[in-house]
Amino acid sequence: MSAPQSREAYGKRLIPHVIDDVAKTDPMRECFSLPLSSNPQDGWRGISYGQYATAIDRLAHHIVKTSGVPQPKSFPTVAYIGANDAVYLIFVVAAIKAGYKALFVSPRNSEEAQLNLFNLTDCDILYHDATFQQPVKPWLAKRSSMRANLLAPLDFWLADDSVVEPFLYLKGADEAEWEPFVVLHTSGSTGLPKPIVVRNGLIMLNDKLHLLPSWKGTESAVRGLARSKRNLTPMPFSHASGLYTFFGFHVYWATPVTFAITNRPFTADFILEQLAHAPDDVDSISLPPSVLEELSATENGCEVLSKLKFVVFGGGNLSDATGQKLLDRGVVIQNSFGSTECGMLPYYWQANPDAWQWLLIHSDVLGAEWRPVAGEDDVFELVIVRKDPASSIQGVFYTYPDLDEWSSKDLFKKHPTLPDHWKYHGRCDDLIVFSNGEKLNPVTVENALNGHPKVRAAIVVGTMRLQPALLVEPVQYPSSPEEAEDLLEELWPLVAKTNNETAAHARISKQLILLTKADKPFPRLAKDTVHRVPSIKLYETEVDSLFREAEAGWKDARCNLDLTSEETLLQSLCRLFQTLTYAATIEPDTDFFTAGIDSLQVVNACRLLRGALQVKSDKIDLKGIAPRLIYAKPSPRNLAKEFWGQHVGSLKPLDADVEASRAMSALLVKYTQNLPYNNQPGSGISPARDSQLVVILSGSTGRLGAYLLDLLVANPAVHRVVCLNRARDGRTRQLRLNADRGLETDLAKVEFLQADFARPDLGLGAETYARLLADTDRVIHTQWPVNFNLTLESFEPHIRGVRHLIDFCLQASRNVHLVFVSTVLAATDWDGSETASPSAVPAGEYAQGKLVADLTVETATKRSGVSAAVVRVGQIAGPEDVVGVWNPDEWLPRLVASSVKTLGVLPRDLGVMSTVNWVTSQGAARLILEVAGVAAGPRAPDPSNLYYYSVNPRPRHFSELSGAIKEFYGSRIQSLVSWEDWVGALERSDREGNDAARNPALQLLDFFKGTPGEAAMKEVRFHFSMEKTLEASQSMREMQPVTRELMVQWCRQWAF
Repeated sequence: MSAPQSREAYGKRLIPHVIDDVAKTDPMRECFSLPLSSNPQDGWRGISYGQYATAIDRLAHHIVKTSGVPQPKSFPTVAYIGANDAVYLIFVVAAIKAGYKALFVSPRNSEEAQLNLFNLTDCDILYHDATFQQPVKPWLAKRSSMRANLLAPLDFWLADDSVVEPFLYLKGADEAEWEPFVVLHTSGSTGLPKPIVVRNGLIMLNDKLHLLPSWKGTESAVRGLARSKRNLTPMPFSHASGLYTFFGFHVYWATPVTFAITNRPFTADFILEQLAHAPDDVDSISLPPSVLEELSATENGCEVLSKLKFVVFGGGNLSDATGQKLLDRGVVIQNSFGSTECGMLPYYWQANPDAWQWLLIHSDVLGAEWRPVAGEDDVFELVIVRKDPASSIQGVFYTYPDLDEWSSKDLFKKHPTLPDHWKYHGRCDDLIVFSNGEKLNPVTVENALNGHPKVRAAIVVGTMRLQPALLVEPVQYPSSPEEAEDLLEELWPLVAKTNNETAAHARISKQLILLTKADKPFPRLAKDTVHRVPSIKLYETEVDSLFREAEAGWKDARCNLDLTSEETLLQSLCRLFQTLTYAATIEPDTDFFTAGIDSLQVVNACRLLRGALQVKSDKIDLKGIAPRLIYAKPSPRNLAKEFWGQHVGSLKPLDADVEASRAMSALLVKYTQNLPYNNQPGSGISPARDSQLVVILSGSTGRLGAYLLDLLVANPAVHRVVCLNRARDGRTRQLRLNADRGLETDLAKVEFLQADFARPDLGLGAETYARLLADTDRVIHTQWPVNFNLTLESFEPHIRGVRHLIDFCLQASRNVHLVFVSTVLAATDWDGSETASPSAVPAGEYAQGKLVADLTVETATKRSGVSAAVVRVGQIAGPEDVVGVWNPDEWLPRLVASSVKTLGVLPRDLGVMSTVNWVTSQGAARLILEVAGVAAGPRAPDPSNLYYYSVNPRPRHFSELSGAIKEFYGSRIQSLVSWEDWVGALERSDREGNDAARNPALQLLDFFKGTPGEAAMKEVRFHFSMEKTLEASQSMREMQPVTRELMVQWCRQWAF
């Protein structure tokens, strides 16, 4: 069917003009058909362009009559909410003609969300139909400026019983291009929904697709879709998918559409019933993946779909199993993709049936850049970069006209062999970040489960946990615990298969699968896709219980350890660890880590062992069954001897320091044993430059990292800084933080990349990694979680990251110098051996992890010839400048805040921490750059020394500063007390039930209680010398002690 003619050329035709012109030249031409009732047997009635245009004019007159004639170019917002019918299609064009802009709010929104949208769009006029007469009352009560208008039902606007005066719309495309077409909103999956003004220009790009030539032997997707005589669609009218499809496709491309019945549950049987009674020329259908999954599960469903010209799905992925089943039955499947911000993308008709999952995208026309996602193999984020409008189709820049590039947050997988083929892989927002920093995109696992005929939906959860869990919403809810157990057993082989195909940290344990409840279905979006964040929130309590039970370990069948004898215990331990490895064979003397057991499996093993042994023996130290025990006893035989000895009373539990030493030693061996030997360091590679430097900096958005970046940007010898951060929006975040701290915001010579140091290529992808290997002169690594509650094993991914940076330096084209930023807490005599003196083990697992990383760097310098230095940083205080602030979440600011807000007393001293050898943020940054050879006068790093210390060489006692703090806060601090008395006052306040805002030091009560008083200072030994540091650093030689004036400045910046 030919496209409707209009007064303008393709790409310049406004929707009101297209509708009016067809209504004038071919008024009986059908535009859409509507169901006569909620019963498919009653059939559908066709609505012509003449009827549609008249309905629009009738409603435009009504809007002007009830709301007035707006000021030219003002476009006041008028909201509409009603039943899911064609009134929306009439209202949007009527509002345009009347000089308004329509706002469509989802009936699924909360009251808070609706009011927020009204506020953000300055909307004080609301139209609604009779079905929403009651729901709108709370909105009107809370928004006194808003007035409501009851709108007549659909049949009234489509009636032919009266003549309607045409409502002329005389604007041309150039004038109206940037004017609003409609206001929609985001889903609100990560917060309150945000309004999106859709402009006429974006809608007209769908018309411009007429001009898109064939490419790679196929036509544009929209041209292929237009070959359908009539499409049956259930898409919601208030949603972008429904509006864009209707106006952008059916109107511009003259393809009649039959609207499905949507006021009844949209089941597979009901779809088949509608197809059986729909107009005879319906030869295609558009469906959400969930409904298509359900249809494919029936023989009749597959047969009916196979008779259609094609089936379109969108709004999410279709499982591989479902797609393959439909393909085998002769169903032609077409994937679709678009967004509210962008509209329909310029992708092409998929002529290859085997590639049904993949979108064929013309990146040049879209302006697409596919940027690698850290931590994901062959996964890219779609970023659209502004191009010449004449040669591109970029709807997003009508939505965001001030941007030059737009990060979609949509992730895609690249086809391994077919160029320009991309498969949707979820959202950046969906990424699960575990407590150890590892990441998981849940799409693969969820898609696999969603393809099972007994699963309606699956969600993987686990943010800030150590491992993932799985929520399963069944198609048919079990009627008994036995049926639930049977269903879980049926699903387990599929889960196990995905476990084998995914990274170790992302594997789902059997005891971490939960079936949802019949009375708590997952909330869903308009396209029937699961609304992820509210669904997870809905099951928050159940998920917490699931993890608690799993931690206890008592539910797991693998916990059956046999303590009849040491030999039976040994064999049962072999069986237990065999279940954890998925592939390896575990013999009595197998080394766990040689067999490939990772840190997450170690954690799971500890949980299972505790669960088993707590019911088998009352003599075994359950608290001692921690990951460090397995690192210290890394085989079934060693563990069996340990447990059997404790069980029969012949062996005492391992000393904690001995365990720590062995665990640290195991990690050190793991990350250094395969370092290459190099007797001629630096031979065969180019020396690092002293000018035009390219510097990699990690953690630039941290406090120290921000000051390092500031100095690097100001240094004329630095040509380019490459910032590697965990966050995607590095530049945006950096600009905001720098502005807050009074630092440089001209970052023209800075490149921001998202990185994952736990991956061999740093999560950068092969191309970017190779480019940096060729260009880099220095690497400064500051990124490390400052969390004193984490275990040593939780720091393993970060130790691995240090090793990967060492590998980077070894492969680089130049002799790259690596600077690792560590902590003075790691300055002990521990030498890396299992038999080192226990007193040499650093206190706290944060320091232990840093020390393992330090020694990994040291081994790399000695064995492999890597040019490196370790800067061990002490207390970093506030800034030297009046702009900025010492992070109020750190221990000293918390101490001062509680003293001022709640306790009324301040400690005169800080116990064993009373020596104030603090260094300002700028001071620590200057030292690191001097050690890196990137100071004001660049020089080659000193290869004769490895360790440097960021500690003020002119210390003073805290009592010299506490008086200044008291003077600044006046009567809010009544007196100065001893350290012990202050800690006692804090402990008493805990019993009084103070909140964290008024008493933030409470969150560190254990830390403060564990800090001895001044009497213990003589026992403190510092295992470092400042000689080499002072020799290498002019800034440290010139550093002054912390003054009372500086202390007062920090108090002023805190503003407690």
